Amino acid sequence: MKALALSVLLAFCGVAQAAAPADERLYHREQQVQLPGSGSSWGFIALDPTRPYLFLARRENGLSVFDVDKQRPVRTLEQSRGANGVVLVPELDRLLVLNTDGSLGVVELSTFKPLKRITAAHELAVKKIDPLLLKGDGSFFLPMRDEGIVARLSSSSFKVLDRWQYPDCPRPSALAQDEQRGRLFVACRGERPVLLVLDRDNGALKASLPITRDVNALAYDPQAQRLLIASGVDANLSVVAQLDADRYQLLGSVSTQPMAYNMAFDPRTRRVYLAAMDFTQPAASPAEPKPDPLFHANTFKVLTLAP
Repeated sequence: MKALALSVLLAFCGVAQAAAPADERLYHREQQVQLPGSGSSWGFIALDPTRPYLFLARRENGLSVFDVDKQRPVRTLEQSRGANGVVLVPELDRLLVLNTDGSLGVVELSTFKPLKRITAAHELAVKKIDPLLLKGDGSFFLPMRDEGIVARLSSSSFKVLDRWQYPDCPRPSALAQDEQRGRLFVACRGERPVLLVLDRDNGALKASLPITRDVNALAYDPQAQRLLIASGVDANLSVVAQLDADRYQLLGSVSTQPMAYNMAFDPRTRRVYLAAMDFTQPAASPAEPKPDPLFHANTFKVLTLAP
């Protein structure tokens, strides 16, 4: 009887280990830190390429700096109320802050000193500005979500150099790139969300594959040759293997947290950083068929996922 019990126990342990070996988990939650703040929403996040600092655009709470090594907040930048997005330009020692009022804040990256706040000229016909992607040749890519366009603009003059549209991409929302293979990745929202793989120089469509809903952030891991796709609606992180420049395979999805839709990726450690808040979703009504979620104060979290 004891031998039977032991064999059953060993068999159970064997099944448990086979069901979730470490290398098949893809990613796991390594840390979760909660920050104070009464803000009811937040914007995009970005990681400093030279320091362990994560910039969190927390709108009415300003631009927060979080130390990912020590897992604690460092400071909130002065004059940063309304921060919705952030672009780091380390070669110029500058931090550009996109604000909810349409203005652009310029900050000295090394000291966090605010330099000026520029009122938007509204010369670019785009309703919502999502994070841009620097190409490295004096231009940048911009997903124009509401216009259904992927544009390439001059970094100096902001002149539109290329304007690409695709039938299966009604709402391009997030970008990443494989510089070595010359590929641009575009996450597209819509009834049938897809990921487009484009030639980075001419916009030619090379491949496409279905992805999760309402993707707001995308990253490419050059070390592992994988794409990371965050969905706050589906509360997961999809991991896609790059077989070659134009062939891709979904490996699986790792659970995150509802509303964890903005992401930053560290190519050195391969860690993923996500932001989220607790919320209440009001019931729909004839007067408000799609009510906005009500976020809970003092529940803003930084999630760290490690491979």
